[in-house]
Parts: sequence; C-alpha cells; structure tokens
Amino acid sequence: MAVDMDRLLDQDMLAFYPVSGEFDVEALAAGIAGIDYSFRDETRPERFVLAPRADTRDVYAAARRADPGSPFPMQVNVEVHADVVMVWPAIFSPELRALSQRVVEWLLSVTPCRVENDFDTDLGGSE
Repeated sequence: MAVDMDRLLDQDMLAFYPVSGEFDVEALAAGIAGIDYSFRDETRPERFVLAPRADTRDVYAAARRADPGSPFPMQVNVEVHADVVMVWPAIFSPELRALSQRVVEWLLSVTPCRVENDFDTDLGGSE
C-alpha cells in the first residue's frame, strides 16, 4: 500500500515497524544526525529532537540538559528502538512540516516498514 504523506503528517504519532528483522539503532541515529539540526537526548538516548534551525536546536538541547524531566519540545521528535521507530510530526509551521516530511520520507527509504498511528490504524508503508 502506498503512503499518503498528508495523512501521515496529520497523525499525532507514527509507528514504523520493520517488515523483517530489526532496525539498526545506531545506523538510524547516524542518519537522524544528518537531517537538519538534531540532538540526542542525554537522559533518554533513544529520543531525538529535530529542529529546522541550529539556534532552535541549541535552546531546546540546553533546556533538556538543565531539566531532564521537562517535556520534550514541540519540534519533530523521533524515538528509535530495534523493533519500532516512533515519530511525532510537527506541522504547525511550514518549516516544521517540511522537516517532518523529510524525516518520514527518509525513514521509509531506509528499510521496508509498515506504518501505524497511535490507534494501530494501518497507514501503509514501504513494503
């Protein structure tokens, strides 16, 4: 099933499941590092925050270091595990929508996977 990008980006959360095998967590971490401006959370290293600008990334990274229990910023958030990658798209500005789309397209291109939302609704994938 082909994916409808607008439908994907309208979700609160997307869960990407590998069709076979597992995700290589460190390979995905390296790939995420190459998409705009990101940081890997120090308290929860499975969580990455992606921002469209370096100054935004730096502010949020400093805030998380100062208060690791604070909520994650309303940017593009990605959580990587061997069996699932979760993405919280942010679409309230054109630059965040574009960044969310790049993250989703990149993830779909990395490995064949199926996509579900937080209600377990099948949204297609790259199978």
